[in-house]
Order: sequence, then structure tokens, then C-alpha cells
Amino acid sequence: MTATIQELWTIYADAWRDVSPEERQRLLDACLVDDVTFTSPDNNDQGIANFIPVLEKFQKTFPGAYFETTDLIVQNNQSLATWAMTDRAGTVLLNGHSYARYGEQGRIVHLAGFWQV
Repeated sequence: MTATIQELWTIYADAWRDVSPEERQRLLDACLVDDVTFTSPDNNDQGIANFIPVLEKFQKTFPGAYFETTDLIVQNNQSLATWAMTDRAGTVLLNGHSYARYGEQGRIVHLAGFWQV
């Protein structure tokens, strides 16, 4: 059974949480292609192996923080998420948007994050 875009997005968002390295790898393998392209104000790179340190740095900088998706628009194998970066106490630290494109493999092939810097 192929995961829906909503399910894939939830798996992706969960990978940003405070999880073990093994769980993070499992989550990313489930929702991203190996050579995923990712861009943001802070990053422009490719590959799960290069993406994992980004998530690890995020958790070191903001221990226990996570992303709460407040809206997800889906069309033609693409999604646009509106999210809130939230600390472990539930305080919103940052609001932003992420665009994702989904490939024939049923996983994310391109990610782009947008927020004010």
C-alpha cells in the first residue's frame, strides 16, 4: 500500500522530533528518496546522508522542538505546508512554509523550506 501525501508529510515532520538516530533514519528512509534535494535559507544540498546532520543540529540547537503542521495543501504530487516550529513547552518559535514534490517512487524528491531570517 502506498502512503498518502498526508501520511508521508507526517512521517517527514516526525523525523525532526527528538528521536533516536535509528528512528530518524527509518523515518527519512520511509518518506524521502536517497538523493532528495533540500533547500532553505540555511541549506542547499542533496541526499538523506547530508540531510540527517541538519535535523541533528536542529535538535541540538532547539532541544525537544518540533514542527506542527497547521495546513497542508496537496495537488498534482506536490504539497505546500504551513507550519509552526514549537518548543517542548508548546511555545511557537517560528512560522514558515515548506514545499515538497513527490516522485514516482511514492516518496519526496524535493523539499524547500521558507521562513523569515
